[in-house]
Amino acid sequence: MTLALSRGITEGNVFGNEGSAALGLGEYIRLARAHWLTLVTFFLLGAIGAGLIALYSTEEYTSTAEVFVVTQAGGSAADLLQSGDYSQKQVRSFTAMATRPIVLDPVIERLGLNMTSDELAEQIRVSSPLNTVLMSISATDVSAERAALIADLVSEELASAVKGMNPAADDGTVSVSLRPIRSAEVPSEPSAPNTRILLALGMLLGLVTGVLVVAAREALNTRVRSAEDVAEIADASQLGAIAYDTAAVGRPVLADKDKNTPRAETFRQIRTNIKFVGAVEPRKLLAITSSIPGEGKSTVAANIAITLATSGDRVCLVEADLRRPRLGDYLGLESNVGLTTVLVGDAEFSDVVQPWGKQRLDVLLSGQRPPNPSELLGSARMAEVLDQLKESYDVVVVDCPPLVPVTDGALLAKACGGAVVVVGIGRVDRSELRFAVETLASINTHILGTVLNLVPQQDLGRHGYGYGYGPDGSEEVAGKHARLDA
Repeated sequence: MTLALSRGITEGNVFGNEGSAALGLGEYIRLARAHWLTLVTFFLLGAIGAGLIALYSTEEYTSTAEVFVVTQAGGSAADLLQSGDYSQKQVRSFTAMATRPIVLDPVIERLGLNMTSDELAEQIRVSSPLNTVLMSISATDVSAERAALIADLVSEELASAVKGMNPAADDGTVSVSLRPIRSAEVPSEPSAPNTRILLALGMLLGLVTGVLVVAAREALNTRVRSAEDVAEIADASQLGAIAYDTAAVGRPVLADKDKNTPRAETFRQIRTNIKFVGAVEPRKLLAITSSIPGEGKSTVAANIAITLATSGDRVCLVEADLRRPRLGDYLGLESNVGLTTVLVGDAEFSDVVQPWGKQRLDVLLSGQRPPNPSELLGSARMAEVLDQLKESYDVVVVDCPPLVPVTDGALLAKACGGAVVVVGIGRVDRSELRFAVETLASINTHILGTVLNLVPQQDLGRHGYGYGYGPDGSEEVAGKHARLDA
């Protein structure tokens, strides 16, 4: 494991290149999981819409009659062949004639229909199988009985029209005639609407629409959503990935009873990776910051400090976020005195630090909120306090303000010689993360690594690795089962 971690850090990513390999089909699966509710909603809307169309559409019935084209011919084989070719040519003409007024006007008159021949023609479909002298005449109507009558009458009137256009010879025979071979039957079921096809098309259309909506949303969504997004912006090692866990909202910091949980194992992995980062030059000051508020940097800072203390290091957790202090509430400590008390000269840090837990961990909370936090954090007195803390502790973890809204975090990161940047997946915008990275680069401050926070549970396997522990202390893969704090 040590060799694997060392190799990962050397390559610039403690998780190696597995994240890149997960693109492609895995990315589509991730999007489908992330937006399954949208896809299901549009799928159901399509089905419901198709069902309503089928319910309120007027039922139509289709009936078909068939006729046979007969051509008089001689007895020789040549005559029969010529007769067959002639009949097939005539079929094409008769197919077009069946929807002309010469055929349809008598049908309208006989049935007393209140429509024109053009309107009736829209209800008639005439077809002929290839290389045959058969004609199928189909009629569609809202009445099943009338559809059958129309098909039969069109067949009759077409036969009459053909007979009239082919006068009889002296012997009374005609060269071409139509003979019915199948009368139209009254249909028992409607031909339209086809509920099954409508539902299938509706569901397909709904699903396609859902996919397009998801694709458009993803294209317009500029938030950081994966380790790949972070790697594109920040050229730094990924130190760990912490899953989003609603249960951790009420209990954000690790307690003694959490030591054999996947949550604690992930922070132990982060601790190990931090030590690898400082392997060449031992790091005594560790600044923890983020791009914007709400990415969970204070929780991450507290749990890193706790995990470092459990390994035997003497650790001091410093709350340097003087604008929105949170650690007092998380740790259950008194926050009336603290860093601001030391910076204004009313006390020494040794007078106001508070021990926490059974580990070798002291906490220096922010104290009362000052009107000039930037000036205090950038003062010479703050540098002196950091130097004193370095002399007294093995590691000093500094919870810094976010980088985008204020300059405090950048000042502290430079004073600490670098920073760990917490990235809230789905919370921070790419432009905000880029601004934070550029801010640190502009003052020649190195990013020691990134910690992915708020990672969706279904995506954690793509970012995590190693083994954790189940509730009963049994080993399990942390990347698949870890439930970590938000």
